[in-house]
Amino acid sequence: MENSHERQSLLGLYDTLTQFSEGVSEFELMQVLDAQGFFGKLPEDVTLALFHKHFWLMHALYRLQEDLCAERAAVLTINPLSIHLDKWREVDAEAPTLDVEAPELRAYYLDLNNLSKASSASVADLIGSFWQRYAKACVVADEDGVNALATFDLDTDATLGDLRAAYRRRAQSVHPDRGGSKDEFVVLKHAYDTAYAFLRSGGST
Repeated sequence: MENSHERQSLLGLYDTLTQFSEGVSEFELMQVLDAQGFFGKLPEDVTLALFHKHFWLMHALYRLQEDLCAERAAVLTINPLSIHLDKWREVDAEAPTLDVEAPELRAYYLDLNNLSKASSASVADLIGSFWQRYAKACVVADEDGVNALATFDLDTDATLGDLRAAYRRRAQSVHPDRGGSKDEFVVLKHAYDTAYAFLRSGGST
């Protein structure tokens, strides 16, 4: 971010993320930051206010992710179920550090014009769609979870830390910059998201 206020906001966000060693969902992080006054003045309209929080959080996360990658300071993983900060390791210089499966999503949140153009009517559908996807992602069938874990040679007694380590190792071989393909990386990322949601919900029932 450009000015000192925005830089301080990113530093505050980084400090908050370090408090969640097992990662944090977007909803949980939004609540914590809201209590800290992170979002400043919001529109009076409830729908727009929620969208502004969501947009500013994603904007800040993507900016922070870029800064940390450029400085080789840490690796920030971003998705609604799992926002997680990992220490930078030398192997990360050749591993994926920025999301490649949805560059259009990154571009959307980094463009502040998309926020200024938003109206109550236009974001109502977006918010509804987001929470529907979030709720669906939180419910993972046992078979899907077990299969996703198997992608990383893990079973149901694996920890979230085991999963993250296995994902980062496997991602090095399929990342487009390492001779893999975008499609392979997207499939791997989907397996990671599914396995993460499965483990976080308690695993097999």
